[in-house]
Amino acid sequence: MAKMFSEDAYCLGLLYSYLYAGKKMVLKDDLDSFYDTIENNLKDSDAMDMYATIWYDNDPSIYYSSEGKNGEVYYVLYPDFDIERAKSKYIGCLSVQVLLATQENNALNCLDLQKIDGNIRRKENIKVGMVSTPTFMKKFLEKLKSGELKIETCPQLEPVEELTQEYIEQQLEKYQRLLDSGIIDTALEKNMVKMKKML
Repeated sequence: MAKMFSEDAYCLGLLYSYLYAGKKMVLKDDLDSFYDTIENNLKDSDAMDMYATIWYDNDPSIYYSSEGKNGEVYYVLYPDFDIERAKSKYIGCLSVQVLLATQENNALNCLDLQKIDGNIRRKENIKVGMVSTPTFMKKFLEKLKSGELKIETCPQLEPVEELTQEYIEQQLEKYQRLLDSGIIDTALEKNMVKMKKML
């Protein structure tokens, strides 16, 4: 027996995507995965979603469906939906068990979200400095010393300049200063805003 109504899971998934990632549309396939994952998370519990009895009203739907050019189906939030009413209806009435199941990382992952230190946020797909610079430098220099990487003349340098360990360290320090300046993060944020506007 299902622990949650699929319709409630769809609305909740749309709300999470909107509240934590600013997205107003989600692929139906992703919402189906979100629902299936919640059900799986709740399979051994006695939790039940009681929306059907609590909220049996004539509220208009908060979303409509739209088809993409390749036949994929999206659920899209209406621009004028009542967010406070929706939060009360689709989040506020959840039992603790169901709420926790919807916020497990395997469920949030279906919506490109993640939970870090108790906070839900958009999953970062763009990784700048995935490894800290000291770690990168250490591994890089180890490979250099072991002969795994060869020191050769760098094609972007003047022919007289050699790609020495000292030169590499200087370049990595410059790169670290660039990361620390925040200019890359600012540029990425601007690009993300542009991409959101295109959507």
